[in-house]
Amino acid sequence: MMSVARKISKKFFGKNNNLPVIEKQLNHKLIDKNAINIIKTLNIKGFDAYLVGGCIRDILLGVKSKDFDIATNATPKQIHKIFKRSRIIGRRFQIVHILFGRNDFIEVATFRDAENNTKMIKNDNTFGDIKTDAKRRDLTINALYYNPLKGQIIDLENSLQDIENKKIQLIGDANLRFSQDPVRILRAIRFSVKLDFKINSEVKKAIFENKHLLKNIPAARFFEESLKLFHNTKSYQTFDALNQFGVLQYLFPSVKDNGLIKIALKNTADRIKKNQGVSPAFVFAIFLYDDYLRILAKPQKGKKPHNIIKEDAANKTIINQVKFVSIPKFISEKVKNTWKLQDRLLDEKNQENPDLTKKILQSRDFRMAYDFLVMLSNSTNPELKEAADFWKKIQK
Repeated sequence: MMSVARKISKKFFGKNNNLPVIEKQLNHKLIDKNAINIIKTLNIKGFDAYLVGGCIRDILLGVKSKDFDIATNATPKQIHKIFKRSRIIGRRFQIVHILFGRNDFIEVATFRDAENNTKMIKNDNTFGDIKTDAKRRDLTINALYYNPLKGQIIDLENSLQDIENKKIQLIGDANLRFSQDPVRILRAIRFSVKLDFKINSEVKKAIFENKHLLKNIPAARFFEESLKLFHNTKSYQTFDALNQFGVLQYLFPSVKDNGLIKIALKNTADRIKKNQGVSPAFVFAIFLYDDYLRILAKPQKGKKPHNIIKEDAANKTIINQVKFVSIPKFISEKVKNTWKLQDRLLDEKNQENPDLTKKILQSRDFRMAYDFLVMLSNSTNPELKEAADFWKKIQK
């Protein structure tokens, strides 16, 4: 990577409220045109607006960015009034999604006010300016602001230097910032792995001292965080880092590192690199499978049909997990169906009877169940390879 410092001209304090402004025109081919147009519109209406955070970091590092977030001094109601195709979302902190298609939107947030230094943040709908907003961002590498119309970067937290030094550093006191929002622990680890940056020693110490606070985070919030952690090109490395820091137990207490998880997460990473689809249900099915087998192996009271025993074990596994990371029902149903189909895939009668084979192939979750069987055969159960090979051939 070319030195960030060599890419950017000399820093000086501009006229804009004594902000540290750096003259630098980033490559607009790497920036979403809709984001630039939003900033232009807000400027015309008399508001300040900047691209903010990870998209600037990614462009400087030569990485393709997925999201182009905008920060502005316009309030959510003012933004919503200007952009008719928009919606205000969020309770903890209101932001605006400006819509351009079914799954195409730009996130616009109002500058946040100074943070409460005494307790965990529960309500955050107070607004400030760009200086207070920068203080509220978690990592220095995510605290850059860029005005594409003027070709100016604003660096209030020594962000450029930390990017150049490949360092993960929190803004402010790490212990305080983690106590205010423990999810920042997950973000520090995730970005360290994603960017191959080294976590500052003080931040490492603070992670170990504050990781127990993750148990106070609502399970619903952890679902989205789990997708960010494990749906990326370094999913197993992230899993391993969470394990090393002793953080994984607060998300998936029953999960232990094993050959199946390693193979499955590396497969997930490969699929993402190839722009192939991935499903959170598959990751959950892999993570919770050992716990499902453990519950299934427990002695049963009374006589129950085997299919009911397995159904009960699957339900208990999900109930145990959603105390820590919530799982939407449509995803948990796919997880349970994946486990349930394993018996049918392994039953030789189903392989010998063409009608039964066809019925299984038409099952809603067959493909995920088949992929799951392949993972099992490649990791802990090589004796399953014969069945996996059969279902592979029959699909051709």
